[in-house]
Amino acid sequence: MVETGLLTKLQVAEAIVAFEKQTEVLLPASRDQAWSVIGKFTQGAKADGRRLTRRLVTDQGELDFLVRDCRQSGTLVGAPEQSPAGWILTYYDGS
Repeated sequence: MVETGLLTKLQVAEAIVAFEKQTEVLLPASRDQAWSVIGKFTQGAKADGRRLTRRLVTDQGELDFLVRDCRQSGTLVGAPEQSPAGWILTYYDGS
């Protein structure tokens, strides 16, 4: 968020650590800020030596294209998840 200029200073007042699966995420009301949050917290994870990528897609046509492309390449992980800002597509990127 600092890179996009949405955030210039951050002071952490509280941190919550959970040892169970996260089932709920509260996002800012602004879609632009929500996209930045989703993008920053979901990029770069690794699974089986491959980078696991989660991408926010807001256009149905783009989603259909990406799902078809990921299925053909065998990189799709599950079905796209509906979110208030669009869909979150999870796939393996690279090797």
